[in-house]
Formats: sequence, C-alpha cells, structure tokens
Amino acid sequence: MAENETYNVIWQVWQKEKQSTKLQQIPKTFYKDVFEYTEKLTFNTDSGGTVKENIGRLTNNIYERRKQKLLAYLAYNQQPPQPMPPEEEDFYTKLYAIVKGDKLSANHSAKSLIVVQNTPKIVLPSGNEIGPLIKDQVIAVGDAQDKEFLVANNLCTAE
Repeated sequence: MAENETYNVIWQVWQKEKQSTKLQQIPKTFYKDVFEYTEKLTFNTDSGGTVKENIGRLTNNIYERRKQKLLAYLAYNQQPPQPMPPEEEDFYTKLYAIVKGDKLSANHSAKSLIVVQNTPKIVLPSGNEIGPLIKDQVIAVGDAQDKEFLVANNLCTAE
C-alpha cells in the first residue's frame, strides 16, 4: 500500500471515531499494522519524520478516544463490538474485572487500618510497598494478606 493510502486510512479511522459515540469496527491487527508501517518509514527526508510523528499522534488519539468509549460501554453494562484489537481487549478486560469485583459490602470499610507506630517504608506480602507510615494515620489496604500482616505485626489496628 502506498504511503498516502495508509495515512488516509488512519486519518479516516480517526475521523469516524471522532464523529460517533459508538466504537467503529477496525481490524483486530490495526495497531500492530500501524506500528509495522511506521517502522518502515525512513527519517531520510523531512516528510518521512513528519508523517511518522503525525501517524503516532493520530494512533494515540484513536486509542485514547476508543478507551473513553470502552469506559462508556462498561458504565452502561454493554458488550463492546467484536473483534477488538488485543490492546483494547486487555484494557477492557482489566477494567471489567475491577468494576465487577468492586462491590460495596459490610466489610468494605474494614479495609482501612490505623497505624499504631511510625514505620519506614516496608514491602508487604503481596509485594506492594507501603510507607513511611505515621502513627494514627488511616490507611486503606486492599489485600487481605497485607492487612493480616500489618495487624499481626502490631503495625496497625482495624479501624
């Protein structure tokens, strides 16, 4: 495909995404194809660099716009159109897991702990770092194992 044709395809995808609130059908390999295409462009001419930069900006704008639309699909509990590029599928899957897993319950507020003593930065069992902690500070701990560790080691108490 000629350079102008490829650039025009990317431009058209951007225009369609801007004009609609729905996700437009794009090939599953859209981002991969664009990146492969831009890798082939040379910087030997001024226009080569400019085209490559423009394609990069357009592609990022397309991706950001499509992420916003995916958020809307999640908000309205609708399934987005398939197939989706893997980059968008990963984004959607991660957000879906967060949204569906975040339920309000009686022990939801029990994730908060009160710091018992000043503590430097430490690594929790989950691998997350926390700290430095200040006595009487209220902290939120999402991982049950981390919470148990902090309480068992007399670093925090349940709120």
